[in-house]
Amino acid sequence: MDTATKILFFGTSSIAVPALRALVNDERFEVVGVVTQPDRPIGRKGEMQSPPVKLAAEALHVPVFQFESVKSEEAYLSLSVTGFQAAVVVSFGQIIPQTVLDLAPNKFINIHASILPKYRGSCPINMAIANGDTETGVSLMVLDAKMDHGPIISIETTPITKNDDAISLGERVAEIGANLLIRDLQDYLKGVIPAKEQDHEQATVVSMLKREDGYLDPKTMTAEEMERRIRAFRPWPGASIALADGKRLKILEAELREFKDDSLPCLIGKDQKILALKTVQPEGKNAMNGEDFLRGYKGEL
Repeated sequence: MDTATKILFFGTSSIAVPALRALVNDERFEVVGVVTQPDRPIGRKGEMQSPPVKLAAEALHVPVFQFESVKSEEAYLSLSVTGFQAAVVVSFGQIIPQTVLDLAPNKFINIHASILPKYRGSCPINMAIANGDTETGVSLMVLDAKMDHGPIISIETTPITKNDDAISLGERVAEIGANLLIRDLQDYLKGVIPAKEQDHEQATVVSMLKREDGYLDPKTMTAEEMERRIRAFRPWPGASIALADGKRLKILEAELREFKDDSLPCLIGKDQKILALKTVQPEGKNAMNGEDFLRGYKGEL
């Protein structure tokens, strides 16, 4: 029996957890360490919270490395003595420098949540929904020093349904990525599957999401565009509209309608089509259904 390939895993968010678990549970691989972001203060009380990947790694009894910057000398020295033969990167959140990539040349493998070269960058799932794409996918690729630029090992696609939001699609993509990794990683490392250069002329890049990306404007957006953004930017940055009093109304759930519903607050898009707001959250208050908000709100949307 072949000796297990020693893998160093780089990941931070929950979307990376299925891939980590799949590697640990596959006898062809030995995960010698997990590299993730530092614990961060969360919420109004500033309580320290560990990244989902750290929690998963601890439960799986895998050593954890946390660096403020993986570009530091400390990171380089720590990782260089792990004995890893290949690395897997999923939603890590830092650019891995060439010095670290050179520890295992052409063997840093990235799971990216888009059909590359489309949607290079940090929020491909969100933008696929917001732009009205009917499908997205996962690209298994070789990492190089440029963002999502390296050659492609394999791609798996999945449809985007009218009910998908960034949470549901993210969970599905995470499982697809884990399965794709287990299916093709070993064959790539053995030279059975060649990696193919991307068509860089077709590349599109998406920027990190900002709070303002979730601001809806019925004067400049269609009802369908607003509905997609509500699903695309859930849970962060969320979608909201400005009220007449200057406060913002967060829209948690909405539905396209043929006719205006007088029992619900409704937005009329620039196309004169209707978006009914089923669940909302006024600034500084708890979430409530649209009917309750409408009964208590005296202004105009």
